[in-house]
Amino acid sequence: MRVSNLEESMPFYSEVLGLKLRDVEQWENGKGANYIIGENSPGLTLIETKDDLHILKQTAFNLFCNEVLNIYDYLRSQGYKVGKVNKWSSEMNDHIDFDVMIQMEMRLI
Repeated sequence: MRVSNLEESMPFYSEVLGLKLRDVEQWENGKGANYIIGENSPGLTLIETKDDLHILKQTAFNLFCNEVLNIYDYLRSQGYKVGKVNKWSSEMNDHIDFDVMIQMEMRLI
């Protein structure tokens, strides 16, 4: 996942989503944070970029969880901007999804 500010983005993935931070890497052309999602699942890497981060028209990634509406309520109570809840079904699953906009405040000191 591309992010504009790694340090400000990490608390959302650690504290809100509950992902375990494996490590933060410094690369020749930037840095990234690697998260462990589950014992036998792929990881998630946040990559800091200064490129323009446009809003995607498709889902960037999916996480399976049992209490998605509780997470939705929690995010709203914490001041996150969330989209409307969408419920739909496919041949594979019943789905509930919503968008989360993480906008960082820029402060000049």
